[in-house]
Amino acid sequence: MPYKTDPSPTILHHRMEDYFFSSISKRQRRFSDDACAYLTGVEQGTLNLLIVKQQNQGSAFSLVDGIRFLDGAHLPFSVVLRRELVPRFEDQLRACGLKPACTSTVMQWDATRDAGKNRIRDHHEIDYTDSRLDDWAVPLQSAFAPQAAIMRQYRRRHQAAIDAGRQLRHFSLYVKGEPVSSLTLSMQNGIARLDDIGTRTEWQGRGYAGTLIRHALAHAQSLHVNRCFLESSGEGASVYRRAGFSALFDYAVFSREGGAE
Repeated sequence: MPYKTDPSPTILHHRMEDYFFSSISKRQRRFSDDACAYLTGVEQGTLNLLIVKQQNQGSAFSLVDGIRFLDGAHLPFSVVLRRELVPRFEDQLRACGLKPACTSTVMQWDATRDAGKNRIRDHHEIDYTDSRLDDWAVPLQSAFAPQAAIMRQYRRRHQAAIDAGRQLRHFSLYVKGEPVSSLTLSMQNGIARLDDIGTRTEWQGRGYAGTLIRHALAHAQSLHVNRCFLESSGEGASVYRRAGFSALFDYAVFSREGGAE
């Protein structure tokens, strides 16, 4: 059932952000209404996170407590916060050994926007791969180049989410029977989020990711989803804009590879 009120896009984004990361996490801990840590156990800093939504009176304490929580897992981790909050927390983050790693842009789509048309003409098929996560993982392994062990860890977290009945759907686009592009669609209460959007390096630049995104959005619309969010690097933003997404706000990411010393 859709929400009876109409929260702001930012609030809706944070709801879906929490839904996705809590779905794939082994542990999570909320330190305030505006700070939550997600521990997936995957040995990659972008998959063990403390997300700070905004500044409030207790934010500094939440930041320290969240870093201590993630430190205790002895895994690489990142702190993610809105870019306008960086001047407030940068000294504290650096004192904890975290350094600026990257920025990302939160983007939104709604059903009233034109998602454009597919640009690829060659024969392709798109299928659910919830029961074939090995296929789903192939494009991600190529696009993001994690170590094979890390990809196996991440795949297990998605399998755990499926087994727990979380509303995560996995899609892959095939060309000549080979998985070329993949993504994850999570849905809750009429809102959706896209993650894990990746195309095998030798097939990039041919429109496969955009085609797969449009397919996932059409699937979401068929289930009465009218709003979708994703986070984009600078390189991916043009693909998402062509699919009907627009920028909402920017995140800054601070990372430290490894746990407490």
